[in-house]
This record gives sequence, C-alpha cells and structure tokens, in this order.
Amino acid sequence: MYKYRVRGIYATAIARLLMDKGCELVDLSQQLAERLGMKRRCNEAPDATIKVTRDPNRVLVVGFRDAVKHFLEHIVKEVPGVLTRFIEVGPYSTIKTRVVRREGVTCYVDTPLGEGMLQDPRCYEGEELLVYLVKVPIEGRGPVVVRRGATAVGGYAMVMKSGRPVVLYSEFIKDLERRAELHVLAQQAVREGLSVKWRSSAREAPSDRLAEELRALSRRIGEIEDRGRSAKPGTVVEIGESIAMLELSSVAKRFLDSVRRRVLPTAPLHHELKACGSVLSDVVDLVDAISGYAPPEAVEKGIVRFLAERIRGLGRFTIEHRKPDGELFRIGPVEVAKVELRDDSVEIVGWREVRSQGVYDGLGVAKEPGDRIETRVVWGEWFVIHRYYSRDGRLKGVYVNINTPPELCPDGTVRYVDLYVDAVYVAESGEARIIDEELLREALSKRLVPEELYRMALEKARDAVELARSLGEGSGA
Repeated sequence: MYKYRVRGIYATAIARLLMDKGCELVDLSQQLAERLGMKRRCNEAPDATIKVTRDPNRVLVVGFRDAVKHFLEHIVKEVPGVLTRFIEVGPYSTIKTRVVRREGVTCYVDTPLGEGMLQDPRCYEGEELLVYLVKVPIEGRGPVVVRRGATAVGGYAMVMKSGRPVVLYSEFIKDLERRAELHVLAQQAVREGLSVKWRSSAREAPSDRLAEELRALSRRIGEIEDRGRSAKPGTVVEIGESIAMLELSSVAKRFLDSVRRRVLPTAPLHHELKACGSVLSDVVDLVDAISGYAPPEAVEKGIVRFLAERIRGLGRFTIEHRKPDGELFRIGPVEVAKVELRDDSVEIVGWREVRSQGVYDGLGVAKEPGDRIETRVVWGEWFVIHRYYSRDGRLKGVYVNINTPPELCPDGTVRYVDLYVDAVYVAESGEARIIDEELLREALSKRLVPEELYRMALEKARDAVELARSLGEGSGA
C-alpha cells in the first residue's frame, strides 16, 4: 500500500480518510501523530505528499504517479464537491523534444504541457535533445521551464545528468552536520558526473538506505539516457512526479468537517473558517473546543450570523469567483444595502455602479456608465443573483449564477466555485433561458467537474430559469 505525507489545515481529515482505506502515513507532524495515536515515522519516504498551497482553498498532491492516481481514485472520489486537475507528466519528468525556435539565449521546445522555455546558449533551432521539466504551471499560471538532461526520481533523492555536478539539499534539511553527511554520501554519484538533490525525507533516514537508493538511481538514469537516444521527439521517456490540484468547495469542506469530527471535536464550518486565513485560527480552535457542548445547528447558526454581522459592519463585500480550471476573478467591492437574518438563512444584498461601456455577458444587452447592479447572496443556496438596472432605474436583466454554496469570511470575502452553467432573464424580450450549458459539458469531459456536481449544476440551472423570470417580472423581488 502507498505511503503518504499530509500537511496543512485539512491534514487531520485527509489522514483519517487515508487510514480508512488502509494507506500508510509517514513523516507525521508531532501534532497529527498525537491526534491519531501513531508513531511519526520520520525516517520513511512518502510515495506522495498532500499539502495546502499558498491558497488555502487548494490542496496539492505531488509524488509518484501511481500513488497520486490511487489517492484520486480511492480517496478523493469519496469526498463530494472536489474539483480536480491532474498533471500526469509533472516535475522532473524526462522527455525527448525538439527546439522549435530560439530568441536570444532562450530556446523554446515542445512539451506535453505546451511550449517550454530552455535557457541554454548551446541550443539551436531544430535540435533534438533530452530535457526534464523544472517548472510546471501548477495553478494555471506561468511558463513551462525545462533543462537539458535527464532525471531519476527516488523517495529520498533525485539524480540529474545536467551540467556541472553539484549536491543540493531540500530547504527542510537545515542541520549542517546532516548536510555534511549527505554531501559525503553523494560523492560517488558526483564522480560519475551526476548531480544529487536530497529530498526532505532524507533528514532522518538511515545512511545505508540512502546509499542503496543512490546506487539504484545512478543505474536508472543511465537507462533513461539510453531510451532517450533512440526515442522520437515528443516521447515521454520517464515520468518523474505527477501532480493533482484539488479545489475544495464549501461542499467538500463541510464533508471534511464531518470526517475530522471522528478524530476530535470540530465545529461546523471549521475548514471554511480556517481557509479565511490565519487571523481566525485561534478563534476556530476555541469554537472547536466548545462545539461539543451545544447542538451543531445552533453553533452553525451563530457562526453564520456572526459573519453576516461582520460584513454588515464593514459595509462592503467582495466576491471571489473561482473557476474549476483554476482561474479566479474578484467582483467588487459591492456596497452592502442590507443584511437580512432569518431563522434558517442569511441574505446579503449589495449594489455597485458600472463605470464602463460594453455588453453584459449572457444577457447581450448594453452596459452603460451609471448602470447599477444589485447582487444577492443567500447562505446555503447554489446561486448568486445579479439584477442589472439602467441609470434611471429600468430593469435590463437578471443573471442567476450557478455555483457551490457561498462561504463567508469576516474580511468581507464571499467565496464560491462557479459551475459554468447559468440562467438569465432579458427584460426587453421577456425571455428566460439557460446559458453556457456547453461549457459545463466540456468541463465534465475534461474531468474538471465531477459527475455529481455536473448533475447538481444542471438541476439548479433548470430551477433558476423560473427564479430569474420571477425576479425579472417583479413577483420575486
């Protein structure tokens, strides 16, 4: 069974899911080991690492291909509301390619992830060569960067045949004496013309295990080079690591709340609040501690009312409109008009003024300076409503955005994952219809949206057609 290392604000819940499936946990943090009643196993290398990115709403899974795929197919599929992007040919993968053009000292080569940049004064247009991936656009941004040479990836080290041989260390190997020991271990590989990069898992691993892996990697990189010489351009000679990026919607976070609750007291909306930023961390821990002494429904109601009141006090909010493909748009600031607290829900209504000309997407009607847009956010619903008015108060149209149930943060952020399909009402024609259904189907075919979210989005869009019509005609205003 595969071994996993887990880090970040979702670690306890994800670790529990891994244990349920019989997976092994290694290199545990002290806190997680105590929570689970396990040994830390810091001297063992993981097959994949699962950690939060700089964006706390996203989880990165990186490691050996089969371990990453196992996590997606056997763990992630159990969690509703997760949107996944999988990059099979990831960092340190070796490919045979061809230089398609050169600009200055930079050559551009074809890779499975698109055009890659190679900074090498020796390269020339039309050259066929082996390269390995150094940087991939994990969150959909930035170029693909490659280096000339080949790489063999192990659990404790990576061995590279590229340029002058050097010994490198993970930033997590800080002890100078340990670095000196690892430097000595790497010398045989260096004498063979190979660079060695020690991974964080080498911090406490036995020296004989590290030496054995280095010997195996040195043999394997020779085999990779042999295969590469006869390979045609465009061939993936060796996959180094694979990557999965998980976008966690409110649906996923609430499911993970229930899993974490099996390990220790966990308040409703725990992971949503943690994702709002570290400023709330101690407050969330306090609410967790007292959550066992009150009905969960009452605790959740109190949290939601607190967040809504904070937004009322700020007088504004900003919508974080997240796409399944990784794109992120911010809408606002929206000036708060009212916050309505109900027994079972909260509605936040705001306005913003249009300052530019154009055409409203989906409606196909003119956008003019001075127009006003009313935005309604209803807690727990799978939509956000926008109504568009002219300067003189005439309704132009209604746009019902279909998305996962919104999350609220005390800094005024309203966050959701957009599900592509929407419903609109055009006042001039009186027509109400679904739009962008083909974008949702395309996202399903690309596996950006899971089947259950696809079905839910279509169901909500059909319901939203009548909602848009009623709001447009005034009966639902």
